[in-house]
Amino acid sequence: MSDLASDPPFSWGWSSLRAKPVRYVRAILAVSLRLFMGVFFFAAGVNKLRQGWPWSDRLREVFEDHLLELDPEAFGAMFLDHVGIPFYMPIAWVITFGELAAGIGLLLGLASRWFGVLAFWLIFMIGVGGYYDASLLPLGLMCAIVIASRSGHYLGLDRRLAARYPDSRWFR
Repeated sequence: MSDLASDPPFSWGWSSLRAKPVRYVRAILAVSLRLFMGVFFFAAGVNKLRQGWPWSDRLREVFEDHLLELDPEAFGAMFLDHVGIPFYMPIAWVITFGELAAGIGLLLGLASRWFGVLAFWLIFMIGVGGYYDASLLPLGLMCAIVIASRSGHYLGLDRRLAARYPDSRWFR
């Protein structure tokens, strides 16, 4: 990755496309991926709000049902038994509002790398909890690409805020 100061600002338009087509396509892909992840996490958070996760026993029921499916010696089973089920309410709040925050941040291109880290952490913790799914690896890879890219500078609030607050790590 190039340094923020040495990388000229990205601009949308035919002249930019003709001058640097690879950079233009990279920007389109990075922004598209960031927006997809934003919609994904925002919708997941809204879904959990609709199911009442932050103020009900819904997550505890999900954990208890999943615990029956796991090998009792597996790390996921031990994690659910000793951490997930006893602390289901704060975990429900972290998951629900973490997904909403990651979704909003990614959609707006606001501190997009940091919200990409939050999204990656949420996906990682789902895997730690024993929810091994074929979608976790591609979702984690997508989060890593969002973290590595500067998609918030291509189309988002990061560029404007980085110019206003050049020493801030939040908008790089």
